[in-house]
Amino acid sequence: MSKKTSLKEDFHLYRRLLVYVLPYRWIFLASLLGFAVFAAMDVLAADVMQYLIDSMGAGNALTDAASAAGQKTGLVSGFLKTYFDVNPNDSSQARIFIPLTIMVLAITRGIGAFIGNYCIKSVGSHVVFDLRQVMFEQMMHLPASYILSRSSGSLISRITFSVGQITSAVTNA
Repeated sequence: MSKKTSLKEDFHLYRRLLVYVLPYRWIFLASLLGFAVFAAMDVLAADVMQYLIDSMGAGNALTDAASAAGQKTGLVSGFLKTYFDVNPNDSSQARIFIPLTIMVLAITRGIGAFIGNYCIKSVGSHVVFDLRQVMFEQMMHLPASYILSRSSGSLISRITFSVGQITSAVTNA
């Protein structure tokens, strides 16, 4: 029973916090896109290994059978065959296109990781700023007796440290 209540409270808390993320939804979506590109390049790196195996396996029964049937053995080999007329069984062409393909994948993967991380950090910074502004506004309307009864360190900690933890929960969840 307490687990259900805890999940319900957690969902309610995240829903309240997402209100601060919504103004930055396009930056957040750009972050997701960057991470998707990053993940896709990992998949394509495995496909480059398939192309490497195909190019080294000239004379292999499996690659010869696939070539004779006209089957593409991977996305990279299909792309290179279609747009650059590269035969995966020709090792002289593979010596040129495998390193180039790996470099393009690495650069694209780096750009995707940069965009994803930059955008998610940007959203986090904006949420921190917005939460601190709201808390400061609330503190400005508190009675003087409340402010005088608390230590200045606890009040400053409330604005700086607590908001940072909340934002960490939003951006890392």
